[in-house]
Amino acid sequence: MKRLMVSLAAGLFTFVSGVACAADVVEVPDSSASTGPALTPFSDWLVMAWAGEAGISSHPVWYSVFNGTSFTAQAQVRGALTSTAPALAVAGGKLYLATTPPNENDRIYSYEATGLEFVSDGVPLCDEQTCARTRAAPALLGVGTTLFAAWTSLNGEIMVAARTNGVWSIAAEPIPDAVTSPTTGPTLALYENRIHLAWVGSEGEAIWAAVGTPAVSSAGVPPSSLVWSKPVEIPEATKVAPALGALTLGSSPNNPGSSVLFLAWTTADSTIGFARWNPANEQWTASQSPIPQPAGALTSEAVALASFTFSVSGECFRSNDTGFTGVHKPHRSDLMSVHTPCP
Repeated sequence: MKRLMVSLAAGLFTFVSGVACAADVVEVPDSSASTGPALTPFSDWLVMAWAGEAGISSHPVWYSVFNGTSFTAQAQVRGALTSTAPALAVAGGKLYLATTPPNENDRIYSYEATGLEFVSDGVPLCDEQTCARTRAAPALLGVGTTLFAAWTSLNGEIMVAARTNGVWSIAAEPIPDAVTSPTTGPTLALYENRIHLAWVGSEGEAIWAAVGTPAVSSAGVPPSSLVWSKPVEIPEATKVAPALGALTLGSSPNNPGSSVLFLAWTTADSTIGFARWNPANEQWTASQSPIPQPAGALTSEAVALASFTFSVSGECFRSNDTGFTGVHKPHRSDLMSVHTPCP
């Protein structure tokens, strides 16, 4: 029986016959967060970003990089302040961050990294006609070389935009029937070449989700133009934004596993609930957590989902991850992670 043990900063991840049988919580050293984190895979790393706990309505933005075994020391994004949780994505091989700085007329700002270092000043998310404005955390998604953004407008409608060749194009109309609280943001994920969007109902009574399919391209169709499905209700209550993420299940040295799209949300008792997408009938069904959770309260903030690959001593592993902000002070930025050998 193959048995591999990888020592991590906060404990041990154990693999038996290529199957992860336990998951520990790994903390970002010295972190202290006021919001839930953002996650995105970048090359052989997983990047986490969060709003610092310092400040009242204005918070510094911090980030750290997980290599599969430990986090780097937290680093501050130069000049970046935010009033909400940040967003992360990778498009065209570059890492991007979005924030909502105070005193900027509710505009969203984006930052571009060189490698793993954010060196550029933030720029507002605007096209020739208008700018994106929100009082909630934005969402980012990379699809090839195109960077998508979604946000909640000041009246609770959900808007979308796309950045291609360095230029933003904001959809003229909100996503049909997508309405939430003006202070709660949406989430985005790519699955089977379609863009999935989820948000919370205006009163937090349920989660809603829709699927965007690219419109037939023509010279007059902007890249942010998507044809959206009718929203589907997931009858789960939550007061914070949900999370979407495609995770790899059943991976082993002899099996590539399968990619499954999951929806996650923070429950009233501060645990994390899950549902999985069924492409056959295009419905969401309740699911056990694909990443084992410790007992007890975990978080009261929004969570994040991601999957990436990394190597340890020349061996490749796939990692499914849930990022969250600890419910107890000093509110560490935490990661629950399950690793399985690559095929």
